[in-house]
Amino acid sequence: MATTQDIERSEDIYEVLEADPAFMAMLGTLQFQEGPQVGLLVAVADNPLLDTVSASGLIVIIEKFAETRSKRFVTPSALINKIFTMRVIEFPGTTQDLRDAVEHILLKFPGAIAIPLGAPDQIGSTGQSVIKLPQYPVAVL
Repeated sequence: MATTQDIERSEDIYEVLEADPAFMAMLGTLQFQEGPQVGLLVAVADNPLLDTVSASGLIVIIEKFAETRSKRFVTPSALINKIFTMRVIEFPGTTQDLRDAVEHILLKFPGAIAIPLGAPDQIGSTGQSVIKLPQYPVAVL
């Protein structure tokens, strides 16, 4: 039986994906002034690719801060729900398929939703998908 891990922070998502060799093999690279980096990152900035020199293959950007929603009860109390978001972006130079990577993430995080975005766009990608994890997400390890 598969084990699961609760997801409390964006770094948990990063660690789960980083520990998956099959998924990491799908990723491309980001080229920064300081040198290349594997295409998996947790980003705070509005435009995390702003300082990149180039990108190739599949890139996954996990948003640092979750979207938060307050759920009101009949009583004066409320519950705060977190919804984590990540983007999967495909740049030229990849032999992997964007759909394969998205499906891998959907299987890893049950209940996640993938929303394909039109391409190409201003950053030169050939395809993109936004993935939203459900409230109280878990990862299948």
